[in-house]
Amino acid sequence: MLKANYQLAGVHAGDVSKVHEKTLEKLVRQQNVRVAGQSDIIVLGVPELSPYAVNSIQNPILMRSLALGYLAGAFCGRPLAKKGGIAIVSNPGLERFSTRHHPSYLDFWNKELPVFFDPELAWNALAEPYAQNPHYLKLYREHFAYHGTHSLMNWMWSGMALRHFSAVILAGAKQPQTACKLGFIPARNLDHAISIALERKGRDASLTYPVIPPLFAADLTE
Repeated sequence: MLKANYQLAGVHAGDVSKVHEKTLEKLVRQQNVRVAGQSDIIVLGVPELSPYAVNSIQNPILMRSLALGYLAGAFCGRPLAKKGGIAIVSNPGLERFSTRHHPSYLDFWNKELPVFFDPELAWNALAEPYAQNPHYLKLYREHFAYHGTHSLMNWMWSGMALRHFSAVILAGAKQPQTACKLGFIPARNLDHAISIALERKGRDASLTYPVIPPLFAADLTE
């Protein structure tokens, strides 16, 4: 069993708005990390964990969302990577799905993705049909599945973030075709991924590796 070293950070009581201000002050001191400027390349270590796959399987869409939505999106004001920069995502990128918990994810991946790769197009065309799909509704209401539109939300989130980068490279890709389907460039390992990134951005490109855990937000000073 892994035991986290969490401790009580503070206790505030009273007027809600004033308590909220104090809480945000505490979070800024605790979680914001000052960083001097943006980088051409960022390296993200992405675990086989997801808040949407507890006691289940992290599928490729959830992995992309964790990388580009959560980790690349953990910043204040400006992202850690420059516009048009490159993200290197370290994860095997396995094509695995839970039919029990993520039925709409599997259907979107197999049936819809070739036509609806664009996140806005996917949401506009599929949100209503997925929300009203009787099979998804039954599994959501009576069993343990996520809502039908959950797959589209995560695809939208990571897809909008993908537009910020000129490329995303999947380091350690075990299934190159899966990486390509996500819109990523497959690489054998981290060294190979970095070499691809440097070829694209130049040998003098800046590179940043935000070491997580602990979870933090990059607060750029320049």
